[in-house]
Amino acid sequence: DNERRAALEKYGYRDDGLTGYVFGFQVPGTTPLYRLLNPGNGDHFYTTLEPDRDNAIANGGYQDEGIAGFVYSAPAVGTVPLYRLLNLTNGDHFYTTSKTEHDDAIAQIIPPPLTIDDPTLEIFTSGHRPPRPMVETHIYQDESIACYVHSTQVDHTIPFYRLLQVNGNTPPPRRIRGFVDVHN
Repeated sequence: DNERRAALEKYGYRDDGLTGYVFGFQVPGTTPLYRLLNPGNGDHFYTTLEPDRDNAIANGGYQDEGIAGFVYSAPAVGTVPLYRLLNLTNGDHFYTTSKTEHDDAIAQIIPPPLTIDDPTLEIFTSGHRPPRPMVETHIYQDESIACYVHSTQVDHTIPFYRLLQVNGNTPPPRRIRGFVDVHN
């Protein structure tokens, strides 16, 4: 609980709720959920695949933070999918067990920025508005299901929380969406 408390008090994270439950030690049918941190942007990356972990370390600037817990790599009784999405605007990973939240994130787009030489600004000088090509940029990219976690607590599971950093106390000063696992 010390890690979660420090994230909330010292580093300005906001509690974004309980995501689910993971096993604190390996039980039959589970696999390790590796936790990595990119100190350059504060992103936490979770994967059950050793090649993904190794690639993130070798090529993505991530540091291995060990095993967050043990999860299922395929559906099991009492589990729900943990979706992994990548924020294309800042490189943060976003995790959710909510299909609605997943779909809403995927649907988010950002319009292209206006620049001083943008033809739509001609409306102010010529009195007409030329057609403007609209290129939609999606904010999130679906990276599939990371694993399956329990939706309710069962024997030998521990809470898995989602925290959101909102005040920028950790470099770099920006919003970081990630998870912090708690071992009670």
